[in-house]
Amino acid sequence: MKGENDLIKAKTEKSELNLKSLLGDFLLLLSAMIWGMAYVARRIGSLEAPPFTFNGLRFLIGSSVLIPLLLAKGMKSHLRSKEILAGIITGFCLSLGTNLQQIGLKWTDAGRAGFITGLYVVLVPFFGLFLKRKVSLLNAFGALLALLGLFFLNPLKGGSLNPGDFFMLLCAMIYAIYILVVGKFSPELNPLGFSFVTFLTCGILSLIPGVFESPQWGTLRGVFIPLLYSGLFAVGIAYSLQVFAQKFTLPNHAAIIMSLEAVFAAIFGGLILKESLSFQEIIGCFLMFLGFIVVQGDKLLRSQN
Repeated sequence: MKGENDLIKAKTEKSELNLKSLLGDFLLLLSAMIWGMAYVARRIGSLEAPPFTFNGLRFLIGSSVLIPLLLAKGMKSHLRSKEILAGIITGFCLSLGTNLQQIGLKWTDAGRAGFITGLYVVLVPFFGLFLKRKVSLLNAFGALLALLGLFFLNPLKGGSLNPGDFFMLLCAMIYAIYILVVGKFSPELNPLGFSFVTFLTCGILSLIPGVFESPQWGTLRGVFIPLLYSGLFAVGIAYSLQVFAQKFTLPNHAAIIMSLEAVFAAIFGGLILKESLSFQEIIGCFLMFLGFIVVQGDKLLRSQN
């Protein structure tokens, strides 16, 4: 009887873990969609507002969204020393990546930026090898499909990199490191406090060079809606969802799912900014979705073993 109860308990716990894993995947997919739309908002902002000031303000907006939740649940319980230290480290990584991206958006369109930034999906498992993380064959195959999709999307068409493309490539490298750092810290931390310190750190670090940009506040008022969306949804909501979701999924899997922001960037870029996708680029989007499906199959097989 005891053995049967233990077996039932083990199956129940396994089922709960699978449900949490699926929830994590859904939240990451939702985050990717929000970020895809944010490329459009940030592209509009990059044409009107200084990059460091725009980023600094949007991350301060994102951090302020979390303050009522922190106060309601008790600030001290969410902001322990380990949340503060980890948040400062991840905030530093995030500030590097997001400011490189914002600068690059001045010279490249939203869809193109999303595709090149999406290269972090391949860099995450590659960098993870240096941390002695194993990569399954199916997971590697899913990453290769995503890379092939990016090739078909052909972000380098035209024969050479423009300055914006170069900044996006650097951003992809930093984001790969950022995802690994979040994956290392998030399972042991309170996600709310961790996110708040990360956003606040990123906002402050962005505004430091922003002081030398001499922004015109009239210009910032002109991009109020893109700034508000970027801060409220892309930072306050989507990044918080990412931190919470990565408690239940591996960094390699998270990278594949979040790379779909490139597809959403192309979709929203086409709908709002009238950026068009060729037939070849549509094939690339399909291959990226296929890579996502392969990774989910990998997770399903692992859960059954």
